[in-house]
Parts: sequence; C-alpha cells; structure tokens
Amino acid sequence: MNKQAAAIPTGIDPRIALLQRWAVSITQAAGAGAFGGRVLTLRGVETVRGPRAGALEIDAGIEAARLLRILSASDCATLRQFVPWHFEGEPSAFMSGRFLRLEAGWPPDLAETDIPLGSLARNPRGGGRWAAGKNEASATVTLGLDGGNPHFLIAGQTGSGKTWAMRSALVQLAQDTENRLILIDAKWGDGLGILAGLPGLVGPVATDLETAKAALSWAAREMRKRYAIEFISGTMSLDDAAIKAGVSDRQIRRWVTDLLEKYYGMPWSDLINLPEHKRKRIADEIEHKEGLEYAKNRVLDTIAAGRADLMDVALDRLLERKNRKKSEE
Repeated sequence: MNKQAAAIPTGIDPRIALLQRWAVSITQAAGAGAFGGRVLTLRGVETVRGPRAGALEIDAGIEAARLLRILSASDCATLRQFVPWHFEGEPSAFMSGRFLRLEAGWPPDLAETDIPLGSLARNPRGGGRWAAGKNEASATVTLGLDGGNPHFLIAGQTGSGKTWAMRSALVQLAQDTENRLILIDAKWGDGLGILAGLPGLVGPVATDLETAKAALSWAAREMRKRYAIEFISGTMSLDDAAIKAGVSDRQIRRWVTDLLEKYYGMPWSDLINLPEHKRKRIADEIEHKEGLEYAKNRVLDTIAAGRADLMDVALDRLLERKNRKKSEE
C-alpha cells in the first residue's frame, strides 16, 4: 500500500485526510470480502483525530468479533497493511463499547508532542478550574477542584511532565483573584520556585519542613474559620460548626466574636437575636470584606517586595476587572 504518497489537498489537516483514507480502505476491503473471505457491510466508521494517534471506531454489528480477530491476529499483521501513514509504536485493535477501535500513532511530523496553553480553550468557568490538555479527539480537557473533588494526583515517570502540568494548572488558577494558593515544593524550589511571584500566592514557596508546617497550619485555620461564617449566616448550628471545624464551641465563638467586632462592632448577643435574612447578609458581607482585605494585603506585599510599583498594581487591577467582565459576558 502506498504510505502517505497520495497528494493531500491544501488547506485540509493532513491527519483528517489520512483518517478518511484509512476509513475508506477498511470499508472497501470489508465490502470486497478481504477479511476472511466473506463480505462484511460496516454500519458506520467514525474517525478520531487525536493529538498523538489517529483512530477509527467501526460499527460492525454482530461481525465485530470476527473482524477484531482478523485485524488483531499475528501482532496486527493485517491491520498494519491498511494504516496509510508511517505509524509510530504499535497499532492496536480492541473493543471500545460496542465499537471496534483501531489505533495507530502519528509520525513525528504530525504528532502534537507539545501542546501550548494558548491552543486550548481559555478561562474555564469556575474559580477552581483549569485547562489540562487535549483528549483523544483533540478537545480541551478541563479539570477542577470543588467540594466533591478536592484532590488531584499527578503521577508519571521521571521526565513525563508532572512539574509542567502543575505549573500550568497553578498559573491558570492564579488568574482568578479570589483564589489563594499555598505552594509546597519537595524539590527544594526546583519545581515550583519559579512561581514565587504568582498572584494569589500566600507566603513564600515552602521548600523546608518548618515553612510547610506553617503554610498548612494557616490553610487549616482559614478553612476552619469558614465554619464560623457559616454559623453567622444561620445555616449551621454552633455545635455543627465546631464538629465540622474540628475545634471547640469556645473557639468558634471566639472567631465569630472577632469577625463581628472587626467589621460591625457587634456583640455576640446581637447576632443571635437577628432574623435569618439579616444574618445571611452579614455573613456575605464579612466574606466579601475578608476577600478585599486579603487583596489589599496582597498588593501591599507585592509593592514591599519590590515586584511592582503603584502604577503597575493599578494597571493590573484594571486589567483584572476588564477580563472578569469579558468572562462574565
């Protein structure tokens, strides 16, 4: 078979043209009885243009098992004759759902070995979301952190790109001014140290045990304080807030009292006697003011560290506001 020899029309992704050629050759061969000497009528053949491999998904109905057996026999010897490009690695044939799937790696000149962030869909909705890469169909894969999925494990062998994946995620998460980031780098700064000036970063990148302990203690304290705000809003009882936060009732009362005094000069007893809708409004306002105070401190820290002057900060704030408006439209 002539591998990649036929001319591909200009303006067409060569991978699409090669996949279409592959689909036609498989369909014609099946209709001519080339697979086992019996004519096969394929009900459908879909092409999948992945970033590193091309694939066909074949609906062969009840003949799927026979076609799979023929194409996968003898190290996919028959299948190899039909792939219209100089494939990388080993081609494969397997069942995917009800479809027979054929795959072959793209040659180096067609494979997407590096996927720039700018080529993906940008600014995913939600403050805890980021564009992670492309799936087998070249569609953007978006991941996110939320209450139901609070952890991600990035695993792989040395040199597989784990650090780059984390850097990409963190840079994107930092674009949302409401996100706060704590970075702990077990590589003593070689992995995440480059992100030391990232917006939203709380404290230095932790590269030793003591700094990591301090960073995690701060994060735990901030998360627990959120339960104090839940109590203020009236959506959680004092006992429930203490249990959720893993602290005593007295500690929740102390946090609540501090927040009320700080922003309203209001004693505990006044809060307890307020109707639910007013408690909810106060809790929302406290959460907003806490966010503003954090943002102000972040700006001052940036200036104090010599990473920006007042004009830079003002321009950054304007750009952030403009970008947020665009994303909400």
